[in-house]
Amino acid sequence: PGVLVAEACEFNRSFHHHRPVIGLINNVEEDHLEIYGSLENIIQAFRDFAKLLPAADQGGRLLIAAEGAHLREVASDLPCRVSTFGWTPSADFQVQFDRRSRQASVLVDGQSVCTWVNQVPGDHMALNAAAAAILAHWLGLDWGGIGEALGTFGGVDRRMQKLGERRLRDGGTVTVFDDYGHHPTEVSTTLRAL
Repeated sequence: PGVLVAEACEFNRSFHHHRPVIGLINNVEEDHLEIYGSLENIIQAFRDFAKLLPAADQGGRLLIAAEGAHLREVASDLPCRVSTFGWTPSADFQVQFDRRSRQASVLVDGQSVCTWVNQVPGDHMALNAAAAAILAHWLGLDWGGIGEALGTFGGVDRRMQKLGERRLRDGGTVTVFDDYGHHPTEVSTTLRAL
């Protein structure tokens, strides 16, 4: 009760209409250039979004990727509390992921606080799950329960969603996946994960 979680898109600056208390920025790339015209304008739009968060003494918090989110340009001198997450050991929340076993972990100060087996393959899915884990912990959930829940999460529609097998005319089969990824980085990341 009292918690609303929303994935907000930067298209047409629509994410500026939200008034979040906690925000997450995964990555900032050249997307929706028909609206923004340049990467610099996109970065500024994400900075403007981050400025919507209340000050730290009013509960305002931003979780931002240590890599790929233009951290310095987006998050410098914000009044909210800013924490980073990512692969780098210098992140406030370091993420580790073993592609073979799909085991993922969140580390704080080099110590694992949350571990789970990611049901959906891909480094990007492990990062997404880790961000969700951190936000859930900020909302008061314990790390153990978060890890258990993430270990059972099978993904959402249109994000590396396995639709099934398709028989080919020559007798072979192909596996069909549906994924919403639509710009080059998303497509490449999804194909690498598959």
